[in-house]
Amino acid sequence: MNDFLLELQQKIGINLLNPDLLIEALTHPSFKGASNYQRLEFLGDAVIANVISLLLFRSKPLATEGELSKARSGLVNTKNLAKVARLLELDRYIRLSAAEAAANTAKRDKVLEDVLESIFGAVFIDQGFEAAYCLAQKLFADQIDSVQLEDFKTELQEMMQSLGKELPSYLVEDTSGPEHAKKYLSVAKIGGEVIGRGQGSSKKASEQEAAKDALSYFKAKEKNKRR
Repeated sequence: MNDFLLELQQKIGINLLNPDLLIEALTHPSFKGASNYQRLEFLGDAVIANVISLLLFRSKPLATEGELSKARSGLVNTKNLAKVARLLELDRYIRLSAAEAAANTAKRDKVLEDVLESIFGAVFIDQGFEAAYCLAQKLFADQIDSVQLEDFKTELQEMMQSLGKELPSYLVEDTSGPEHAKKYLSVAKIGGEVIGRGQGSSKKASEQEAAKDALSYFKAKEKNKRR
């Protein structure tokens, strides 16, 4: 096996059973006479989205669906995937035509994104979902740990304090759906008055949505006052 393949496999912490998949994942379409990474990129795009979704789901148990979607979008966009690829120095391993190599094509964000996705596709084919999941843990763990979720309950509490109002309380108004997919409807109250409603897959998530609804109401009210 070529030294550059051994080196890259050491970086990602995975030894592929079929190293030809890794070669394919590193081959730009401009490199003639060999299979390029486009098919693996197609697969890897879906693989990365799935493993990142699972990592976020497991590490952020209080996050709402909207927060998880927003966090995933920030992690799997072109700019961030290219950033991760640069940490692995993937541009050193990409096979290109002489013209594309001279044009520094390997350093472009889109090419780096494509190659990283292709590597995930190759790992998935070679060793399955668990190996791809472990690779994502290795490459994205710090970023996932630093994901900041919006805390609407704290924001609402601080707003009420600034307005000299009493602090809100929360009450589950209704539950619906089967046991394995229960939905909660919660209300936020001040002095017995409902100031917001929200639904979620957990009590805490529904309270966050109720706080978000209340914040929208008070922000609009304050905005109208200033007119």
